[in-house]
Amino acid sequence: MGKISTKGDSTLRIVRTRKNKKHLTIEIHQKDFEQTMKTLRKDTEQITETLRKDTEQITETLRKDTEQITENLHKDTEQITENLHKDTEQITENLHKDTEQTMAIESPTIRD
Repeated sequence: MGKISTKGDSTLRIVRTRKNKKHLTIEIHQKDFEQTMKTLRKDTEQITETLRKDTEQITETLRKDTEQITENLHKDTEQITENLHKDTEQITENLHKDTEQTMAIESPTIRD
């Protein structure tokens, strides 16, 4: 990282020597540093709270959507089952009629 030192006036000094032997010096006054950290804490708390609220909202929306989808699937399944039952009854009835007609044609009734 570099050499870190403090000056007498509560200034943090970071000196880093680069490959080309030039020095990069960053000086941060303690008051500025404390204010920056305070702002970062507030920002972090706000972001955390916003994320918590967003997560709760997303979770609630997903729960509601899942309930609705489940309810719709249940209704659709009941309707499909009912339709299949009706279709099966109709097919069975039609087959029965067709069978009776076929048997009537193939074996005419003998009259006395």
